[in-house]
Amino acid sequence: MKTTETLSPSERSRIAKAVSQRFRSQNEQALDSSIVKSQPDVQSKPAFTFVLGGCQYPAGLLDVEPAYDAYARLANRLETGEITAAGLILTGDQIYADATAGLFDPTQLVDHYRRSYERLLQKKPVREVMRQIPVISMFDDHEISDNYEPINSSFHPDKSCQQQERLGLALKQYIYYQRGSGPYPDGKTAEIKPEKLWYEVNLSGLPVFVTNTRSDRQWRTATSENKARIMGAGQTDALKHWLLTQDESLPKIVVSPSIFLPRHTRILQSNKNSNSEHNDYPLLSDSWDGYPASLYDLLAFISDNSILNVIFVSGDEHLGCASKAVIDQTGSASVGLKPVSIHSIHTSALYAPYPFANACKEDLIKRETFSFKNIGMENSENPYRCTYSTEFYSGFGFTVIKLTKNSRGEWEINCEFDREKNSGNYKAFLT
Repeated sequence: MKTTETLSPSERSRIAKAVSQRFRSQNEQALDSSIVKSQPDVQSKPAFTFVLGGCQYPAGLLDVEPAYDAYARLANRLETGEITAAGLILTGDQIYADATAGLFDPTQLVDHYRRSYERLLQKKPVREVMRQIPVISMFDDHEISDNYEPINSSFHPDKSCQQQERLGLALKQYIYYQRGSGPYPDGKTAEIKPEKLWYEVNLSGLPVFVTNTRSDRQWRTATSENKARIMGAGQTDALKHWLLTQDESLPKIVVSPSIFLPRHTRILQSNKNSNSEHNDYPLLSDSWDGYPASLYDLLAFISDNSILNVIFVSGDEHLGCASKAVIDQTGSASVGLKPVSIHSIHTSALYAPYPFANACKEDLIKRETFSFKNIGMENSENPYRCTYSTEFYSGFGFTVIKLTKNSRGEWEINCEFDREKNSGNYKAFLT
């Protein structure tokens, strides 16, 4: 009996196409039934439920069953009706194209990605989940290469050229395997282009904006770290427009592969030789706090426009956590503006067996108040302030997020961090 390792390239290609087409067909039917183009009547839709997951490290010789335990648990809970959800949002690292770290790599670069997707989609627990629930996904670094960040072609033209080749192949496979059934940026017949991979969708009436915080980010140096952006201008403008045009009474889900909040402890290391009161080191972080221009700009935008019920969902740190943040303004321009609350929910890894690659709660700041300036307001004296607190949930698994509207018209969020044992729960009001 042949295995995928002994098949010829043409045979592997036929199998990959068949698996992908089957996945596309099942997922497209589910998406068609779950995506609603018009705004729902809030009174008739007082609750939303979806599942959040990410970071599925591939199985080795000895951990085939435990590697896909989270998918198996989710498939079982969907099958029994214990979970009824509008969709599964995968936040990135669905595959690890760099899992072998250069050892035993395929001869052809494209096979790094193609084989990884084939192996994932051949797993029964994965197929069982995708058979029962629509999947919305975005890629992160391991769909390309570990901690991918653009290289400045002016400084390293050869390395930049090699990186662009790898990126092009990786995004082509992501589009083929993960976005083959949509959602499409501009309608059913639109082509998904690598330069515009972010998208918006209504998941059974719940507005969702899926950001690309990996390939759209800018390169950084020690002199540009406070100006570099985690998303390009086009995507940033699209996200802001989306936030402004949604029904203000509805929850708004912003999917970000990189964690939005909390910030990392490593960016706040003290520097005795610095005359600055606050010694931040953005280059030490791969997430939003590593791109403070983007983080501060978006926080200020939400505050300036009093945008309510915003929830950021993410995955990358391999540690579950939930933060509630309050943004207010301390300058003279803040008269009449009320503080705005946001939430940041970070799902655990579906499977991440290597402790050295997993964040621990000491890596993230549990409680913090920090002041910042908005872009274009450099002469203002720290007019914005963000205060947040965080709860942590260790272990592997997925997250079930339920949003319900109570009799007083208040939205409540209930997050179940599913585990084989000792699942954790986070509950809070959105405002």
